[in-house]
Amino acid sequence: MRSGTTRATLAHLKWVSRDGPFDRALTAVAGELGMERWTTEAFTRAVWRNGATPEQDPERALSGQLRRRLRRKERRLAEAGRVEHVMLEQDGDVERWIADFLRLESSGWKGQRGTALACSRGGRRFFAASAASAFQQNRLLLLGLDFNGQPIARRCAFRAGQGAFAFKTAYDERFAAYSPGAILEQDSIRQLRSLPGACWMDSCAAPDNPLINRMANARIAMQSVVVGHREVPAARIEADLPLVRWAQRRLAKKSPQDA
Repeated sequence: MRSGTTRATLAHLKWVSRDGPFDRALTAVAGELGMERWTTEAFTRAVWRNGATPEQDPERALSGQLRRRLRRKERRLAEAGRVEHVMLEQDGDVERWIADFLRLESSGWKGQRGTALACSRGGRRFFAASAASAFQQNRLLLLGLDFNGQPIARRCAFRAGQGAFAFKTAYDERFAAYSPGAILEQDSIRQLRSLPGACWMDSCAAPDNPLINRMANARIAMQSVVVGHREVPAARIEADLPLVRWAQRRLAKKSPQDA
């Protein structure tokens, strides 16, 4: 360590999968380094799992009422124009899909609040580079809903090993009454069934998301963890944790040069 630097006394790791490989590695390394770990938050969030039998089909988790409601809304939309369910293929124009996604997300309330990816140069670069790289590695999953040939909704996820992680859904809020985002979630469940070797898709949604919780067929246990030196008293951790959370929020905000 260079002279003049300060050694951190604790680290706050948010939203770590419980009992997963990272959690096991963290426990092992903390033990080797003589450190303690404390759980500051625990919850479950929705996940879809492919089953070995038709009864374990993730789409069966959708209630009949929800299915009928989504079909009814899509029929109403189709009465007004041409509705197409689209998917980015490996020979598709990924740059156009990226541009459509960024435009749709920034067209609604996220754009108005300045939280859409396209609202900052850094956000645009991050998504464009991540999606393009994933596309080259056959790990990008992009689904869409078009109306009269124009994009009205896009959903992005990323393949990872035997599963996938949902990233974001964006839609034109002028079509909100037809629930295009929910229709794409249903499309994503069907896509999961067709992905070779895919066993699960993590929704990455908030634990209290009512729609995703209704649509998912499983849950994954998550936690936030603090790791610190054993000589650090619990009272010190309780005092420092709000400062750590404040620093994390500050670092997450866009910097002036990214505006």
